[in-house]
Amino acid sequence: MFAVAQELDLIDKSPIRPKLHRSTAHTWEKPALKPEQIRKVEEAFPSELRVLCLCVALTGLRLGELLALRWMDLDLENRVLIVNHSLWRGRLLEPKRRRASERFEYPIG
Repeated sequence: MFAVAQELDLIDKSPIRPKLHRSTAHTWEKPALKPEQIRKVEEAFPSELRVLCLCVALTGLRLGELLALRWMDLDLENRVLIVNHSLWRGRLLEPKRRRASERFEYPIG
């Protein structure tokens, strides 16, 4: 902002010293588990919850999206899992990542 003001001759000199005021935002990749690590986590789950564990590991669904899945979201003919809702405080909402024209589909099998 100060650089633009200086270019437009609104101020003589920027009050900010560039070396002292660098952006501190860093980008990094989220850590991902390796297949053998996923297997160990899955084995630690009770047998009745292992399917949920694998679903999260294979799709990256958020917890609310996972808990909002219904049979109508599973298209066995096309082998696709479609995320239509997210569960938040007992209410079904649109998924957080959804844009107006976007549809979240995850191939299965």
